[in-house]
Amino acid sequence: MSMEQLLLWQPDIILADSNALYQTITTDSVWSELNAVKEGHVYLIPSAPYSFMSNPPSVNRMIGILWLGNLVYPEQYQEDIKGDIKGFYDLFYHVQLTDAQAEDIVKAGY
Repeated sequence: MSMEQLLLWQPDIILADSNALYQTITTDSVWSELNAVKEGHVYLIPSAPYSFMSNPPSVNRMIGILWLGNLVYPEQYQEDIKGDIKGFYDLFYHVQLTDAQAEDIVKAGY
């Protein structure tokens, strides 16, 4: 899609699947005309150890559903997202995250 089309659509939020894309969207003056950028609604999709939404296709997409729901519809998804992430990593990766590690993963996306 073209930038012109994106400017016409004026999305409410923008999800970036890489740090490089996130930096471009949040710092490049061309993107600054989008309301989502003006209002600070650009989010980096967590990606530890894999993306919560994109590639490679993996179980991380399951926690990505909760992450995105919590982000976009917090009044409907009244989840303890940090607790959910800790439980997810324990169940699927056999890794017990600390509160600080879970916070870092969540903050990467917000």
